[in-house]
Amino acid sequence: MFSLWWRERWIRAFVLSIAPIGVADVIFTMMLIQIHGIEYEYNPFVRWAMVSNLWVLWIIADIVSFVAFAMIAGSYYIHTRRSVLGTRSNLFAGLIALRVSAVSYNVLVIYYMREPIVPSFIIGLLVYRLCNSLLSRERDISIEGFKSWLWWKYYRLNERLLLRGIPMETELEEPKAKAMNEAKQTDKQGIGISKAWLKRAGLLMLAVILFLSIPYVTMAIGLIYGTIYGQSFSGSNLYWTIEGGRTFLTGFFAIVLMLGIVLYIILNAFDSKEGAW
Repeated sequence: MFSLWWRERWIRAFVLSIAPIGVADVIFTMMLIQIHGIEYEYNPFVRWAMVSNLWVLWIIADIVSFVAFAMIAGSYYIHTRRSVLGTRSNLFAGLIALRVSAVSYNVLVIYYMREPIVPSFIIGLLVYRLCNSLLSRERDISIEGFKSWLWWKYYRLNERLLLRGIPMETELEEPKAKAMNEAKQTDKQGIGISKAWLKRAGLLMLAVILFLSIPYVTMAIGLIYGTIYGQSFSGSNLYWTIEGGRTFLTGFFAIVLMLGIVLYIILNAFDSKEGAW
């Protein structure tokens, strides 16, 4: 049961990607207790291990148990994915989401807020939906299949945009009135195309400006948290402090958010609802 997960490539990647969660849980739990005290740890078993000086055994048990759990989850999926009764992956997805939610809670308490119950719950819910959808599949995930899916989505989107750019005839018109309407539509279409090009150029310029402003945003984040001035005192050790970790996480999510906005603007710029290219 421990070796079935190694047969499929994407299950191997899934197991190896969630296996380090136990290590991350140990690291951030130790940091949480060291910075804020034992009262911020809600797990009674962890508190008992820390108080009774059995923290070494707890570290080993925590890491080994979650690695074994990840291998069991992957092997269980391989064993039952084509079963008539289904995979029954809700329990495994729930336990993975619970552990990720606990790690997220520790990270948020250390770097950002005192009681991040709602954000950690949302993160756990998203992880549960993702893991449950992956462990309930009947088909394997591969790079070729993912490329085929992307091309299929691209062709569907392209076809929909082209159909939106074609005017639909709703009623029968007389030849003369139809010719006059076609002339008016041609003039309006020329004006609409000019406006569409101006809009596209403006959106592309906005995307370029946002992309070029990413370094300035990260510099502003460093100024807000004071890590730019603190680097002259702490040197390279600043990246291992709370301020450095908070700055890194905030800058990372800010860069991801701004890149997402840039991609969204570029997609809207190439939208053909005002007329086909």
